[in-house]
Amino acid sequence: MTVRLTKLLMNQNLTLSLFAFYSPSDSDACLRPKVHYKVTDHWSAEAGGNWFLGSSDQTFFGQFEDNSNVYSAIRYGF
Repeated sequence: MTVRLTKLLMNQNLTLSLFAFYSPSDSDACLRPKVHYKVTDHWSAEAGGNWFLGSSDQTFFGQFEDNSNVYSAIRYGF
């Protein structure tokens, strides 16, 4: 099962997003939250992460459970 939730705020300058995948047969999941902020017309900042959950190391996302991570980015567009 998958779901993507997105909320636009502050005149669409701030975007909150969550993508989630859940496998009922394997009881594992992957969550990908993200925050994107448009500072100016050229500059933007983003932060997010990848969170893997699983009841067993034999499941697809369970094998990556120790590889959960966070990231950040600053972008300039022209």
